[in-house]
Amino acid sequence: MKLFIRKYGSAGDALVILHGLFGSSDNWITIGKRLAGTYTVFLLDQRNHGKSPHHPVMTYDSMSEDLYEFLTDYSIRQIHLIGHSMGGKTAMQFTIEYPHRVKSLVILDISPKDYAITHDRIIDYLSTIDPAKITTRKEADQKLSQWIEDKSLRQFLLKNLQLHEQSKFVWRINMPVIRKNLKQISSNPLSNKQYTGPVLFIRGEKSNYIISDDFPRIKLYFPNCEIQAVAGASHWLHAEKPDAVYSMVHSFLKTVE
Repeated sequence: MKLFIRKYGSAGDALVILHGLFGSSDNWITIGKRLAGTYTVFLLDQRNHGKSPHHPVMTYDSMSEDLYEFLTDYSIRQIHLIGHSMGGKTAMQFTIEYPHRVKSLVILDISPKDYAITHDRIIDYLSTIDPAKITTRKEADQKLSQWIEDKSLRQFLLKNLQLHEQSKFVWRINMPVIRKNLKQISSNPLSNKQYTGPVLFIRGEKSNYIISDDFPRIKLYFPNCEIQAVAGASHWLHAEKPDAVYSMVHSFLKTVE
């Protein structure tokens, strides 16, 4: 699949960033542009998200192969790879399958394990909004506020509302397919292989996506990894604490060079 791509800089090694569930490449523009001073940065919209095509298949194998196709199309041999949440699992899957293509790996707030399916509620809430019947994002936000109190989370989710032709809103995410594949998305895609290259796991201090009980499992797949925490951050750590995330990522990448 030909994914939608944003490119920043041309100064050094290729660095690819993969967003999480319900996200898109524009969630990473601020950090991506900062990293572009040192790297050639590519922000990808994963399938069924952002401006990338929709497809009924949504597995980590398929999303990993999308990344492989991108590298082939751009004649990129090796990358630094960063992934958040669902994008982190895609990044882990790709790295385990194609270790020679990954110079270093950064995973944000996700573990290589099965998670309980909880995001179906978010799809339920978003599905109450008929984009054909709203004229402003404020209307959508007011409706969504009945279900989600956190304003920053509502703003993140409503980035998926796109103003289309004739000033009509449409959903950019493929909610029916995402709902159908939530079990796959929540599962651990990894085989028994290992990646022995340099890896950094960054967790949100207030998040329960990576807990101390996960550390042995993480090191089983990625024995040469370190795990750091962003103080005061939850699961959306790159949006809440972008300076801290940038600093951790940039410091880690400098040790790989």
